[in-house]
Amino acid sequence: MDELTRNIKKLKTKSSCGKDGIRNIMLKNLSRNFLYLVLRLCNLSLETGKIPVSWKKSIITMIPNGAKLAADPNNYRPISLLSCLSKLIERIVARRLIKFLETSVSLSSQQSGFRKGRRTTDNLMFQTQKIMEAFDKKEKVLSLSFNIQAAFDVVWHEGLIRKMQKARST
Repeated sequence: MDELTRNIKKLKTKSSCGKDGIRNIMLKNLSRNFLYLVLRLCNLSLETGKIPVSWKKSIITMIPNGAKLAADPNNYRPISLLSCLSKLIERIVARRLIKFLETSVSLSSQQSGFRKGRRTTDNLMFQTQKIMEAFDKKEKVLSLSFNIQAAFDVVWHEGLIRKMQKARST
């Protein structure tokens, strides 16, 4: 219950709701009895590994890209309005996962992306430093970079989950 209430307090009050119509402001003002129902629902979802269908549905709306011409459809980008309850549980699971990964040996010390207090620029600075050191020593340098920004969109999710489970059990 403490974890749930801590995360509810951190929710943005003016966030838009998804198809279920539940807003963050509603979650922030729930009575203790209703909080227990939300907790039970969250725990049931985590225990069974199943997510309510309504949490998977979103409202897609278009928002303008800056102060460009409103008449041009190319000046808009889609956003998905998701269930505030699903985002709450995702936040809880994400924090648990990050804590697990940070305290285990699963993450490389060189990984900076998606880590608290670290940035991708840390890796670029490290790379620059190593290149400069090699130049000073008159050594050859080979550097390889690639963009994996959309890699998660094409990854085989079931296989990734199996690999994570296997790594956890070893």
